[in-house]
Amino acid sequence: MTVVVRAQQHLKISLLIIGFSLASVHGVVTYASCEDKDAEALKRIDEDAICELITVPLDHNDPDGATIDLRLITLPATSRNPAADPMVFLAGGPGQSAIQAAPFWLRSHQALRSDRTFIFLDQRGTGGSASLACADDLEPLFAKDFEWWMTQEAAIEAQQEGLKACLEKLPYSPSHFTTAAAVHDLAAVLDHLGVARANLFGVSYGTRIALAFLREHENRVRSVLLDAVAPHSMVIPARVAEDAKAALDHVFSACDKSTACSERFPDLQATLEVARQQLEAASGPISVVDPLTGETVEFATWPDMLSNILRAGLYSRELIRLFPLAIERGSRGQFDSLITIASMLAQESPHDLSLGMMASVLCAEDMRRLPPSDEFAKRNPLIDSMAPICEFWPSEPAAERLFEPVKSDVPALLLSGQFDPITPPQYAVAIEPNLSRSHHVIIPGGAHGVSGLGCIPEVIESFVADPANQNLGIDCTDAIHIAPVFLSPSGAFGGAYD
Repeated sequence: MTVVVRAQQHLKISLLIIGFSLASVHGVVTYASCEDKDAEALKRIDEDAICELITVPLDHNDPDGATIDLRLITLPATSRNPAADPMVFLAGGPGQSAIQAAPFWLRSHQALRSDRTFIFLDQRGTGGSASLACADDLEPLFAKDFEWWMTQEAAIEAQQEGLKACLEKLPYSPSHFTTAAAVHDLAAVLDHLGVARANLFGVSYGTRIALAFLREHENRVRSVLLDAVAPHSMVIPARVAEDAKAALDHVFSACDKSTACSERFPDLQATLEVARQQLEAASGPISVVDPLTGETVEFATWPDMLSNILRAGLYSRELIRLFPLAIERGSRGQFDSLITIASMLAQESPHDLSLGMMASVLCAEDMRRLPPSDEFAKRNPLIDSMAPICEFWPSEPAAERLFEPVKSDVPALLLSGQFDPITPPQYAVAIEPNLSRSHHVIIPGGAHGVSGLGCIPEVIESFVADPANQNLGIDCTDAIHIAPVFLSPSGAFGGAYD
């Protein structure tokens, strides 16, 4: 599940038309539009990109009412005789733009385009599809001089105030920006494109869209690829802390099994507790050198700051390599390596992720399914952030059908990372029995989102070419491990995991 990550870690929360054309297909109006920066970026990668806006009802129960435009980009297959079933890419978040994420998919899965058209649709509320990003009102959260000293409490308050200001300006109710509505939108887009069956490729929250679409339109799905599986049986905010702790335990276990790592960093669990005490003893801003600029800055501290930064860092296989060093130096009151992790997270954060769309989905679905407060005492940054937002952000309870198990014979490839802190393998394991023709691959060195690692693109290519094939050559994924940990601020110099 893609979660917004800042340095302060308050919320860790993808028929060539030339020129202008206008057509109506089943009441869906389309026209070419490649003028925004994200579409232009994709156009630079592939000049054959077809850019359109698709007009759909704001409320699919009221087809004659208000409408919104969805941004769609298709990349035609490169072969002369392409397959009739395209690849549909469904982004994570909730709140990520599929078109903004498209270059990352293309980098790893370009071979799939030989036979299949690629479809990138910004889900309603994201990117160029009636965005709920509220970018102007949330801009203070992304200001360089603001992020360093802002505490978790200040960040949560800034989110609330920004979304309240944004809500007053929105021309439509956010209550219509849900998973169920996105399923209707995707069906309308496939109708417009004349697609009878498609291959769905979902990552993180995008796996929910894929599963929900599979339930409602099974006859229109040839295969499903689910990377970082987040079924609706999973209440996203409920186990954020527990799942992250399990992933961190895997990091500690991997270090224990490595001679170089275990000798340099013995008993990381105990060392982590000492580092936490050191950070809490700082009681206020601490002066650190920003590793990206060399400038000395004031860095705010707050309870559970260390856990929150490590939890967010678990999303990245590269940052995991810094964990033992950051914990060990933190136990000695030296927080430079920890700040390096926070700084890299801030640089990598999806600033364009739509927080309003995330609120629309979570407030209608997951937050309503948390146990009552008197039965559920465990809190975490995502709950602390979303609970007050859901008190004022318009939403309606999602239909119970959305949470029912999805049962299907459509071939499915499920991918999980052993170090994933938000969608660990157990969630994929839980839905395997309901997907009778599924393969589940757990990547020993994978974190959140593994489809681009090592030999996995080739495994995916083999699966898409013949979803019924039982021999996908998945044994190659056993060799995908985390690279050697940093033994000093200078680098690894040994320490490979055994």
